[in-house]
Amino acid sequence: MSNSNTHILIAVGCLALLLIFLMYKKIAARKKNILPAEGGNIDDSPNVALNSQKPENKKLTLQERIELSWKFLYDITEVILNKFSKEDVIQVNKCGQVLFENGVRYEHVVDLAIPQVKSHTQAVEQEQSKDKKALGV
Repeated sequence: MSNSNTHILIAVGCLALLLIFLMYKKIAARKKNILPAEGGNIDDSPNVALNSQKPENKKLTLQERIELSWKFLYDITEVILNKFSKEDVIQVNKCGQVLFENGVRYEHVVDLAIPQVKSHTQAVEQEQSKDKKALGV
């Protein structure tokens, strides 16, 4: 009986070692994917070249901003419409036509400034300071 228990313990031990080895190998593979390859130059990737361009290198004129903005709008519209079926595209176009006939107009605002979202704390502090000023404190 004890010989059978010994075999079971050895099998469980080997299985545990195998699991530990596989987990180690998986973790090592993740670290290898995160770290850059030895001898490789990170700057060779096209994304780094695009991201390293500084915005102050070229300022866009208002006309260029408007053209790029409209181009983006048309491109994204085309991509979205191509993802829908013909019936869906027809229905969207009909809805757009009804809105147009009822006087709804699209106003395209070209502004590259990203609105800054205030944190809740900043909003509360600003509101409290306004209240204090209103009360004359």
